Amino acid sequence: MCNKKYYDSVLKCPICGNDFFNVGRGRVKEYCSIDCKNINSFLNSIESKLIGISFKTESDKKALKSRIWSMSNLITFKISKDKK
Repeated sequence: MCNKKYYDSVLKCPICGNDFFNVGRGRVKEYCSIDCKNINSFLNSIESKLIGISFKTESDKKALKSRIWSMSNLITFKISKDKK
């Protein structure tokens, strides 16, 4: 089965979940905004960096995990007016 994304089709952003239209010519959009695209780039970058870290102590590892957890708590949920 063909898994093409056609023009004027409704797509879902993999970062925020918003629906958006794929309009225009050229490459198919993957994200609803430049912000979501940049967040995805950041996540890919940090993920590859975390894989290569070797910690000196367990407390160093826990400190980084704690900082990442604190950052994740900055994510908020907002209901857009068009979705009820």
